[in-house]
Order: sequence, then C-alpha cells, then structure tokens
Amino acid sequence: MKKSILTGLASGIIIVIIIILFTSVAELFFPVPIVPLSDDNIQHTQLVFIQSSLGLLIGKLLAVIIASLSGGFIISLFKGKRSIAMFIGILFSLLAAFYTIMIMKPLWFWLLLISIFLPFILIGFKAGVTISHRSNSAK
Repeated sequence: MKKSILTGLASGIIIVIIIILFTSVAELFFPVPIVPLSDDNIQHTQLVFIQSSLGLLIGKLLAVIIASLSGGFIISLFKGKRSIAMFIGILFSLLAAFYTIMIMKPLWFWLLLISIFLPFILIGFKAGVTISHRSNSAK
C-alpha cells in the first residue's frame, strides 16, 4: 500500500514537472499574448486564453500527452499496478476539468484536455510493462 502511494505521488510530480517544462517550451515558439492586467485574476487568465494562438494551445496539449505517457511509464517502472495508473489518470482528468471550467477555454481544448490523461497514462503504463517483460525475458 505504501509503495503504491509513493508510486502514484512520484508519477504525479513527474507529470506536473513535464507539463510545466513543455508548456514553457511551447511559449517560446508561441508567446503568450499580452493582456492588460485586471483586478480579477480569473478574468485576466480567460482573456489570455481567448487571445492565445492555436499553436500555443496545441503545444499545451502535446505537453499533457508527453507528461501522461511519461507518468504511466514511471508507474510501470516502479512495478505499480494498473489501478494506480487509472487512479492517477482519473485524478488528473478531474483536475483538468476543474481548471478548464474555471478558465473557460475553447470547448475543443477543454474536451481534448479532459480526455487525454487517462488513455495516455494507460498507454505509457502498457509500454513500460511491455519493455520490462522483454528485458526480463532476455536475461
């Protein structure tokens, strides 16, 4: 049980770090639009996303895909169970849903962001299991 919690925690931390890093790279190629500051932080963030380029939004989606694949792979490397991968995928999907409901991004972005986490974490988990089985059978 303790190992499962640590595996999930490690995977979650890695997912967040990868999302931050890849989003920062996407912002180098597609700068965040400059929007006048307002007293309402949520309204300011909404304006930034409304005026964001398509490339920036796609870059954010790619960051989530890469992070999800990596998170699932990390869970399998730590010999975690599929249920942990599913839990992390559902947790991040719910967090993404709450985040996007607050910000009200474009609908297509909202739907893709919510639907990306679980399948790609499970794909990364399956890839890690396959690789570990191949390396164990080669020994």
